[in-house]
Amino acid sequence: MRAAIRVGNWKLITGDPSHGKSGWIAPAEDTGQHSIPDPDPESKNIWLFDISKDPTEKTDLFDSHQDIAVDVDMLNKLAEYQATALPVRYPPNDLRCNPRYHNGFWGPWLP
Repeated sequence: MRAAIRVGNWKLITGDPSHGKSGWIAPAEDTGQHSIPDPDPESKNIWLFDISKDPTEKTDLFDSHQDIAVDVDMLNKLAEYQATALPVRYPPNDLRCNPRYHNGFWGPWLP
């Protein structure tokens, strides 16, 4: 299950966040003055961040703070939410939405 939940200052992410093998991805406003952490092993599927101290989610604290995920019941809450979630519906591709047909902008294309 790929999901995320925030409780207080803690954010828990499960599943494959599609970061590929490069690990952390810098936000758009990043000036490049950062050190990218070592990539996570491919088998890793749970991350925990204290976003008040680490808003860019560089330092995974799950191994050292598993008690937070358990005591705050974050994993169980995610499972409860997942049990009532509806499947994603992807509409068919519609080439009329291409921004090149609308002066380079994304926006409504149906009348």
